[in-house]
Amino acid sequence: MSYTSDEGGFGNSFQNTSRNVHSLTGQDWQLARYGRLQGNTTGSNNLKDQPKGLVGAPEGDQVPTRQDRPETRDEIRRKQNTAKEIVLAMEASASANDLLDLSNNGVLLEDVLAILWQNREIQSQNWKDLLNVLQVILGQEEFEKFTKDKCIAVRKVVSDHLCIERVEEEDIERSIELLVEAGFDPWRAVSEPSSKREHKGDDPGVR
Repeated sequence: MSYTSDEGGFGNSFQNTSRNVHSLTGQDWQLARYGRLQGNTTGSNNLKDQPKGLVGAPEGDQVPTRQDRPETRDEIRRKQNTAKEIVLAMEASASANDLLDLSNNGVLLEDVLAILWQNREIQSQNWKDLLNVLQVILGQEEFEKFTKDKCIAVRKVVSDHLCIERVEEEDIERSIELLVEAGFDPWRAVSEPSSKREHKGDDPGVR
């Protein structure tokens, strides 16, 4: 089953993908997450220097930035709903052993996550960290090689832990458990574009 959408022709965009993962080493990323989970402020500078929590409203009578506008939040909600539909399609494709649809749906998911990442400044640090993990594991192998179990894990992470009202530390911990049980390695950060698809989009080293 291949996901299709009438939203701006998005269903046909799988050939124009962005891979926005971060140039942290697996060890640095793991130490950073461990430090945050333990309440330790000595984590990796790549994460420590980032703003934490939700970005507040502008002070005084300043004009809201694009990230603070209601239409931006509406766009995020639409893309989150789209991501939920795509991961269901991925699971169905894997169950039917339809490798072409599985690959197309996987790249569509990367596209949606890239759009969400572009609007990350209004999201919590937990949300950013979880999206980072998800983007990393999606870049680890060809989508045609994703098993049904891996697609189920991705679906649960997206639907139950990422695309929710508030991402807690427990959501990150549970997501990592799901991904590891399915055979992913969340700590293996991608420092360079994967050979499977061309890297496009903003600098993955800038958050």
